[in-house]
Amino acid sequence: MTTADLVDSVKNVTARIRGLKDMVVVGTRETADLTVTVIARGKRRESSRQRLVYQESDTGSVLKSQPVFVDTWWLAARIGVVATGDR
Repeated sequence: MTTADLVDSVKNVTARIRGLKDMVVVGTRETADLTVTVIARGKRRESSRQRLVYQESDTGSVLKSQPVFVDTWWLAARIGVVATGDR
């Protein structure tokens, strides 16, 4: 994973938080009640099921089984909470 990937992930998380009614994105850690640190992100591809494909040609017809792939995107983050007495 590159630094650009992490920066993109931070931008994505920030945009999602900005869209929430009960959350506000602040400029510094010192003014935050909650911090989110993006550690890693990735994608996993796996075959979840099979589908049947029928093909017809001049030489005959064929019924094939093909895998159906599903991509799962993941994000690892550390969440920090500021205790009330720490400010």
